[in-house]
Amino acid sequence: MKRDWLNSKDICKILDSCSKNGVTELCFEGIIVKFTGQPIQPIITWSKQPTLSEEKENSSEVSKEMALEADQIQLEQMMIEDPVAYERHLINGDLDAQ
Repeated sequence: MKRDWLNSKDICKILDSCSKNGVTELCFEGIIVKFTGQPIQPIITWSKQPTLSEEKENSSEVSKEMALEADQIQLEQMMIEDPVAYERHLINGDLDAQ
């Protein structure tokens, strides 16, 4: 059996109508809403799912960070294994001083 679910706009209309027309309690599918007659500011939370382009961008940023970290490791290794070559690259401007 296909069930037609209400969308968020319809639910808001129902709740607004109930509130304005003096309904004190609404029960539907195990959900109970009690109307006190006092206005409140609703707290709405949801988690935003990243879009495909955001996921690609995040992946690209992670790849860049990993590449920079690998470069840093190579530079540190060069300083240990061949400090003269490291100094030469540093003097020639091939490397940024860390």
